[in-house]
Amino acid sequence: MSSNVRKIADYLEQSGDFTSIISHYATAEINVSLPTWEKARRFVCIRETLKAKVTNENQIALDLPAYDIKLS
Repeated sequence: MSSNVRKIADYLEQSGDFTSIISHYATAEINVSLPTWEKARRFVCIRETLKAKVTNENQIALDLPAYDIKLS
């Protein structure tokens, strides 16, 4: 992702404006207006909660959520 798109995704993540649509998918949207654009653009973000991967029984696993984010 470009740095500006990453900033949008980070902002949505921090704001907590996601709406759950099914068990491990959530969506959020935002209108962004930049000085070089003639009009604002709508970004829709789909967040997928990823399952933790355990590779070794001797490792300690933290139960922290991990997400994969797609913007369109």
